[in-house]
Amino acid sequence: MRLMTSIAFDVRYQFRHGFYAAYALISIIYILILISIPEQWMDTIFTLIIFSDPSFLGAFFVGGIVLLEKGDHILDNLFVTPYTIHEYLLSKALSLALLTILSTLIIKWTVLGFRLEWFFLTGMVLTSMFFTLLGIVIGAKVDTLNQYLLLSSVYVTPFALPILLFFEVVDWNWIKIIPSYASLLLIDRQLSIPEALASLLYLCLSIILLLSYTYRCFHHNVVLKKKG
Repeated sequence: MRLMTSIAFDVRYQFRHGFYAAYALISIIYILILISIPEQWMDTIFTLIIFSDPSFLGAFFVGGIVLLEKGDHILDNLFVTPYTIHEYLLSKALSLALLTILSTLIIKWTVLGFRLEWFFLTGMVLTSMFFTLLGIVIGAKVDTLNQYLLLSSVYVTPFALPILLFFEVVDWNWIKIIPSYASLLLIDRQLSIPEALASLLYLCLSIILLLSYTYRCFHHNVVLKKKG
């Protein structure tokens, strides 16, 4: 119940600070790009655009949220209440996943038509959660937007490498161990059921590991500093 209340608060906070408006504008731009390109390139560009949405944009937006909450002093006394760090992290991850899914469905249904693809949608949710947690790690470590932009390039860029393998720019098979490669496969919507399940499982395990690291990072860089 407390987690649901926190998610509702985060959704209102994101809406009030213009994140929904920003995503709406970005979605319109994506749609205009997709409807203007030749049909034979549609699936390729769609995969690339949708992959960039929950990953790079998601990580960037959540970093902005963490910095805003620091600036608004929302975090100063938050964790002296029964509210836990895990609830905070999950609330951010799930609320931004909701925003990502809304944006993705609008783009997909406008350009490709209405069709529910559960592996695709689940992959989008998990991808959004993964990069949201990654963005929180970065946001917890910095105090200014410039610091965030610099550090995010270090953290996020390696997760873009699967694009090179996916589009056969390189043949480095070791790239497949990067969780975002599983995301790309799910977004491409060409997997068999066993392959899709394996990709979802790998993303889930990656999120569990990242959640543990994000907890330690947030506790050390935010909670302990506030108490100090």
